[in-house]
Amino acid sequence: MKKRYVALGLLVAVLVLAAGLGPWYTSRIAERQITATVDALNQQGVFEARYSRIAYSWFGQQGTLKLVPTDPRLSSQLRRNGTQEIVLRLSIAYGPIPFAAWQRDGVSLMPVGAVIDTRIDGLEQALRKAGSGYRLRDVVALNGDNELRLRLDPGSVTSARGEHVQWTASELRLNQHGQRMSGSGHSSELTITHDAPRASRVHISPLKLVIDDMQVVNGQSAGKYSVSWDGMQASGPQRKRGTTLALEVGKTLFKVDTHFTQGIAAGKADMRLADFSVREPANASAAMFAMKDMTISSLATEPRNDYTDSSLRWNVTDITAQGQHYSPATVELHMNHLYVPAMRDTVKALQDLRRSMRAQGSVSPQFVFQRMAGILMAPLQQLIEHQPVLQLTQLHLGTPNGALQGKGEARIEPANGATPSLTTLPQDLVAQFTLDVPGPFAHKFATLAMARQGVPADQLAATSQRYLDTLQSEGFLLQQGDNYALKLDYRNSTLLLNGRPVWQG
Repeated sequence: MKKRYVALGLLVAVLVLAAGLGPWYTSRIAERQITATVDALNQQGVFEARYSRIAYSWFGQQGTLKLVPTDPRLSSQLRRNGTQEIVLRLSIAYGPIPFAAWQRDGVSLMPVGAVIDTRIDGLEQALRKAGSGYRLRDVVALNGDNELRLRLDPGSVTSARGEHVQWTASELRLNQHGQRMSGSGHSSELTITHDAPRASRVHISPLKLVIDDMQVVNGQSAGKYSVSWDGMQASGPQRKRGTTLALEVGKTLFKVDTHFTQGIAAGKADMRLADFSVREPANASAAMFAMKDMTISSLATEPRNDYTDSSLRWNVTDITAQGQHYSPATVELHMNHLYVPAMRDTVKALQDLRRSMRAQGSVSPQFVFQRMAGILMAPLQQLIEHQPVLQLTQLHLGTPNGALQGKGEARIEPANGATPSLTTLPQDLVAQFTLDVPGPFAHKFATLAMARQGVPADQLAATSQRYLDTLQSEGFLLQQGDNYALKLDYRNSTLLLNGRPVWQG
C-alpha cells in the first residue's frame, strides 16, 4: 500500500511539474517564433516590423505587431486612409501541458507549443458589413515548426458610387519546417461591376499556388513551386476616346524548380501565357493588340570551378497589332562564365543596401543611387575581373514585310593581359552585333519616317527610296540581296557601323 501512495505521489508531482513547466517552455517557443517573424519581415525591406507585448499571463499573452511601410507609395496610401502603419493584434495561447494549447474554438490536443490568432485593426468590422470574415492563425509546434493558415470568407459590398464587389472564399496554408516551406492555397474569384452611365466590369479568376519544397536564405528563394491562373476579363469606357475597350488575359502558368548550391540558386523557371488581347467590343473580330502563346524560360547551371552559366529565352507564337501579324517573336540570351563568389557578394550587398535604407528613413533618389553604387562597386569589380560573356544567340521578329534577325556577343578582352576593372571597362569591352533587315520592311520604316517629317503622300515612295540610297552610299547600310545588313562593332572605346566610326569615347 505504501508503494502505491509513493507511485501516486510521483505521478502527481510529474503532472504538477508538467503543468508548471509546460507554459514556460511553450512561451519560449512562441516568443522565438515571433522574433523570427519580425526579423524575416525586416529583412524583406518592405516593412519595418515591431512587436510589443501588452498583456501576459501564465497561459498566454496579448501583443501588437506594427508594420510601418518603407515604400513611399504604400506610406502615402495609408496616410490617405488616416494612418501610418498596419497594426496586427496577436492573441497567443500556451498549453497547460506541453501538448495542449487553448484555442478560440476549443483545445488542441496535438503536439502544439502555441496558437497565435491574429486580428487586423478595422478589417473585421469592414468585412462584417460585407457578410464576410477572416481567420489568420499560426500554430507553432514544440520543435519550432509551424502551420500558418489564412482564410477569407465569401462576401459582397456595394459602394455609394454604384460599384459592386463580390468575391468567393480564399485560403492559404503554409507548413514551415526550419527554413523549408510547403503548402497550397487559392485566391478568391473576384467580380467588380459598375452601373451606368460608365458601365464597366472586371472578372478575375482564382489564382492557385502549390509549394512542394521552398527555402528562403538571405533574401533568395529556391525550391519547387507553381502558380496557375485562369486569367481575367475587363471591359469599360476610355476616358479620352469615349469608346469601350475590352482586356482579356488568358491562362497563365509559372513553375520553378531550383535549389541552393554554393550560395546561389541553380535550376530552371518557366512561364506560359496562353493569350492576351485588347480590343473594342464593337469590333470584336479585329484586336487592337493581341498576343498568343508567350513562353519565358530561364536556366541557371550548377556551378563548376566557381563559375555558372545562365540563359533566358522569350518566345511568342503570334503578335497582332492594328491588324498586322508579327510572328514568331524570339529572343534568346546567355550570360556565361559568371563568378559565383561575386554573385554571392552582390546578393549580400543588396541586403546591406536595404538595411541601410531602412536606417536612413526617407531619402532622395540621388542618395539611393550613390549608396547603391558604393555598395555594389566591390562585387561588380570582382565579377568583371573574371570576364563574363554575354551572348545574343537569337533575335527573330516575323513581320508582314519579312523577318528581322540578329545576333551578337559582348565580352571582355583586357589589353596587354592586364586585369580588367570598372575604370578600364570602356577600353576592355569588345562587342559585335548584326541585324538583317528585309528590304520591304526597310522601305516601310523609311516611309513612316518621311511621313512624320511632312513629306506629301504622293512623294513618299520616291523620297523613301532616295533616303535608303543615301544611307547605303554613306556606308550606314549594306545591301545583301533583297535585304539590308547592319553590323555594329565596339572596340577600343569606338563604335563602328558597317566599318564606319559613328561614336568614340
